[in-house]
Amino acid sequence: MKIDIHKIFEESEIYLSDMTCVDIVGDNDNAKQFLDGQVTSDIALLSDNNKVQLSSICNQKGYVVCDFFLIWEEGFKIVLDKNKYPKLISELEIFARFSKVELVESQVNIIGEVSDKKNEWTFLKNKFGNLGIKLSDNLNLNLPQITSERWQVLNLLSNNLLLTENYLGKYRPDEIMYDDMRVSFTKGCFRGQEIIARIKYRGKKKYSINKIASNTKEGLNSENHSLLCDPLKFDNYYFGLARFDSDKTTNESDLIIL
Repeated sequence: MKIDIHKIFEESEIYLSDMTCVDIVGDNDNAKQFLDGQVTSDIALLSDNNKVQLSSICNQKGYVVCDFFLIWEEGFKIVLDKNKYPKLISELEIFARFSKVELVESQVNIIGEVSDKKNEWTFLKNKFGNLGIKLSDNLNLNLPQITSERWQVLNLLSNNLLLTENYLGKYRPDEIMYDDMRVSFTKGCFRGQEIIARIKYRGKKKYSINKIASNTKEGLNSENHSLLCDPLKFDNYYFGLARFDSDKTTNESDLIIL
């Protein structure tokens, strides 16, 4: 069984109707200070040439309670799944008031793109292609359109797990590769930072995390690994992210480790 990953990354676009945009309204210095003390990423890296950043917020125990895209577009914005919006507000609203900023849901179109070349909206780049997310007042899509399932698989294949609501608060960043994708260890403090940093620099991993695929949903299950997300289906294959303990091996014939 062989999967042509390059084909999955062909240039395309998608209107992400299940996502929403939250503006951080107020003085930009206040907004920066507010976000810097809450999010796991380094917002100082955002600019007009680098508009999008993967980010998240954690609780005091270091568990990821919400993940999202941070965007700089004439101010700071948070883009996330609509079903995670209530969680975001409940986690950040009190801190926003202290910082004299507001979290305001805005009406804007959110478009995901797969491209051969990096641009200001790119948030992930790998050997197969580039993933980006952009804001637009109109819905003029110029490239072939793809499904939500394909968009999710593209992110998974790029090591970017998009947590669904039922997995919020279940994992620390290192357990789902967020320590590499969404966490800065050189910025200032944020909730859970001490525990997350201790695990990163003092802990010794006794497991590996791998992307897996099978031509059946049941083929993703095994006593030799544990699935970290619900299976994703695209093009007659099932994809997932799995944790493999170091003292176990896998020899399932219908399982592909990507």
